Amino acid sequence: MGNFFSEPSSIWFLIGFIALAVEAFVLGLSSGLLLFGGLAALLTGALFTAGVLDGHAFGIAPLAVTGIGSGLLALLLWRPLKALQNRKGEMYQENNSDFVGLKFSLPTELSHQSPGVHSYSGIDWKVELDASTTKPVPAGQRLEVVRVRVGCFTVKPIATDGASP
Repeated sequence: MGNFFSEPSSIWFLIGFIALAVEAFVLGLSSGLLLFGGLAALLTGALFTAGVLDGHAFGIAPLAVTGIGSGLLALLLWRPLKALQNRKGEMYQENNSDFVGLKFSLPTELSHQSPGVHSYSGIDWKVELDASTTKPVPAGQRLEVVRVRVGCFTVKPIATDGASP
């Protein structure tokens, strides 16, 4: 087998895995450039292993296969990866928080025109009424968090004594 670096396929596999590792662990799969380049480098290594490519590791043919392969992979994978990214974002935008269900009261009246502030866990959170609540909520009324955004609790009043909010 000889020296690891004397085999063109080994060099391309190494380049591909390093590019994918940097993309995943350093850039957090955010750029795409190293993702598609790394996949194309792995493809080039596979073509060397299969005997389709032959010769010097950095000749015209391997570099062309890597460049063209990177472009083709980007064209083929861009939409599916973008859809996957959007689906993941929707999942995390929903009420996927430990704060949902938190109950508290405010010392001031709360309405859509005048949001409140609640200190919790060392942070002053803006408090907004849920869109389904139409009437202002009086001071001291118990509230429940139904949605969390950065720095903001969306709440609804908790019904007391069978009365509707």
